[in-house]
Amino acid sequence: MIEQLHEVIQEIEQKWTAKRLLVVGDVMLDKYIWGEVGRISPEAPVPVVRATHQSHQPGGAANVAMNLSKLGAHAEVIGFTGGDEDERLLAKGLRANGISPEFVVSEGFPTITKQRILGDGNRCCGWTASGWARDRRTTMNGW
Repeated sequence: MIEQLHEVIQEIEQKWTAKRLLVVGDVMLDKYIWGEVGRISPEAPVPVVRATHQSHQPGGAANVAMNLSKLGAHAEVIGFTGGDEDERLLAKGLRANGISPEFVVSEGFPTITKQRILGDGNRCCGWTASGWARDRRTTMNGW
């Protein structure tokens, strides 16, 4: 097993820069709200976070493409997006890391976005915004 790992590492170090890779999958934007926990809410046993700053970065298949690029490969990524502001932020983040994004805009469905709130470095809560849940709800209301 160790010998095979050594061969893989040699392959990456010697030949990875010549590789052109295409990543196809669920591209998304990971957003973070960072803050400090000052107290626990009186309404429920949850921390109250005072936001200090925000950040975002490519996630899902877009993150895979970034990791491949950082290993030296030429990476491109294809995925569905919503033609919205989150898509623009995602594309900007990818291009800043030397990755060529190709997005297929799916009207009526927002770019998948995962939002996380972190208090004192610990994840307090998170949610995902995507059009699939909205579509499913619309279908169920029609029953």
